[in-house]
Amino acid sequence: SRDRFPYLRVRILPEEENYHYEEMRQVYQGVYVREKVLFEGEIMEYQIEEETEEGRVVAAEGSISCREVKTRAPGNRFASLNEMSLALDMKNESDLQQKMTEYLKKDAAVEQLFTLQ
Repeated sequence: SRDRFPYLRVRILPEEENYHYEEMRQVYQGVYVREKVLFEGEIMEYQIEEETEEGRVVAAEGSISCREVKTRAPGNRFASLNEMSLALDMKNESDLQQKMTEYLKKDAAVEQLFTLQ
């Protein structure tokens, strides 16, 4: 409804058991968005509530998952973190150590090449 403000409740599985509210940004009249980063294997369950005369009611609900890593630039930080997470889940210590070392080397190089002011 264009006249009602939506309330977003989310939880990220498997870490979070309880829902919590997050703000959404209005991008157009009646259109609200919320950006969220999900890593490999995470599931975001959500409920969108609207205020009515009886109080808040759930207008929509569902879930979104990250099953496949899709990045525009392979080797970016999110892809690296996903690769480390997968190695940890598979208990592949040598691959995990290699991925962590690569991540630290790239992080150190970026720190030396680019400074924040």
